[in-house]
Amino acid sequence: MDGTYEQALVYLERGWSVAVLKPQDKRPLIPWKTYQTQYATTDEVFNWFVETENNIGIVAGALSNLTIVDCDSPEAIQFFEQTTLEAGGTVDTYTVKTPKGRHYYFTFMPGSNNFQAKKEWPGIDLRSEGGYVAAPNSIHPSGVPYEILQDVDLAQAPAWLFVESQPLPTASPNSQSDIFAPCIAGGRNMALTRLAGALCVDLSYSKVLSVCQMWNRTNLEPLPEDELVRTVQSIASKEAKKRMEVEAPIQSHIKRFIDLKDEVLTLRKTGVPRGVSTGFSSLDENYRVPLGQITIITGMPGSGKTTFLNHLMINLMENYDWSFLIYSGENVPYSNYAARLISTYLKKPFYQGPEQRLTEEETLYGLQFLEAHGEYFDQEEDVLTVAGVLREAAALLEKRPFKGLILDPWSEFDHTTDTTQSETNVFGQELSLIRGFARRHNIHVWIVAHPRQQHRNKDGEYVVPTAYDISGSANFRNRADFCLTIHRAIESTGTEVHVQKVRFAENGQVGIIGLGFDRATSRYSDLG
Repeated sequence: MDGTYEQALVYLERGWSVAVLKPQDKRPLIPWKTYQTQYATTDEVFNWFVETENNIGIVAGALSNLTIVDCDSPEAIQFFEQTTLEAGGTVDTYTVKTPKGRHYYFTFMPGSNNFQAKKEWPGIDLRSEGGYVAAPNSIHPSGVPYEILQDVDLAQAPAWLFVESQPLPTASPNSQSDIFAPCIAGGRNMALTRLAGALCVDLSYSKVLSVCQMWNRTNLEPLPEDELVRTVQSIASKEAKKRMEVEAPIQSHIKRFIDLKDEVLTLRKTGVPRGVSTGFSSLDENYRVPLGQITIITGMPGSGKTTFLNHLMINLMENYDWSFLIYSGENVPYSNYAARLISTYLKKPFYQGPEQRLTEEETLYGLQFLEAHGEYFDQEEDVLTVAGVLREAAALLEKRPFKGLILDPWSEFDHTTDTTQSETNVFGQELSLIRGFARRHNIHVWIVAHPRQQHRNKDGEYVVPTAYDISGSANFRNRADFCLTIHRAIESTGTEVHVQKVRFAENGQVGIIGLGFDRATSRYSDLG
């Protein structure tokens, strides 16, 4: 099924545990209980979903931090949303369209389990600890696909779903008589509020509602049913929220600072680790290269984005013996690309010109240097996806580790595998995948992305673009650790590196650095 593997990786990157379901079925293909307490491995996910028709299951509960409400009809949707909103909750959360209804994803409610077919909430099921749901890109047995309806952050689950059943509250005869006494118009709402409030301390919502309905029938002028239900729901929700705030257990991810003692004392002795030098002394104060982080590079067409990154890569290969995996979709044919890299490395022109060019022996020496320090994606026949590149990169890391991954340019990837989502959502998910990949494998990733359009100021000069100007999404600025703009004025032979974002001060600071440029060898140099 197209895109299923990539979508499974997106779910894993969110921290959601995935399981494999039978093709066009909601039943598991293999036993799934294991994945309530541990995540599937990369190999398992690859085997489950690459070139198969299998459905994806998302495991609810504590590991995934998910509690999922399943509404299986339009009536259930209306009841659930109306009840939640009237109770002061929200349905503005990650939502999936199912063939007959919707799945609403919420943060996990500690202690919650599954329920199904409660007569007071027809058509509403709960999937929490011990449960799972079929997820996009899955196909329902009816042949209808599950689709993402709303991709936003998870909200807190509605409190009214979790009021536990308890025995009938005890009270003194006088107080109980006062609470249950029938009343006439004018005092009914206040009496109902007092009765529901007393009952909600100990009873479940369904029992409170039943008792209040019986009480209402004793009144000479009963309240309208819908008004009674709204009042009881509101009071039950407020009481449940109070109980949750008081009784909610401390989450397992909360840690004590004293547990960091050894690491903190080590930092005191050694200092905060810094990234390696770029090979340009004038740039190092503003930009150093650490592992586990991402750099976004942008700039106007012809400004030298790729050329700068090529020279930076050669410096890291030469000075630190770093190896690279390179996706360079615009640098074809690759023989020309290799020629430019060899010229930059050996500081001599590759092609015939006024200066002495590389000899055949030097060219072969440079090619061997590249062979020892890198590999590239040959995508001349295929348009690759971000997830596809990361999948192949992960496989290569197991056989031939590398320190740097270059994705140049962003526009050459196929970003259309999920047509149900906006470009902003797709880019955000893909950048999250890349960021997680960089941290998990302790590599540095460079992404080259073009701005949407060029702007001029009132004097007719081109304005230096920023990461916010990149086509598609502000996610580039927000999710990057470094944002660089390479800028070269049309009449200038020099280049400016605008360091516009540095997440951690030990690796640089915002500023503008000028570099010289030699066109014959595609090399940059410090000025002065």
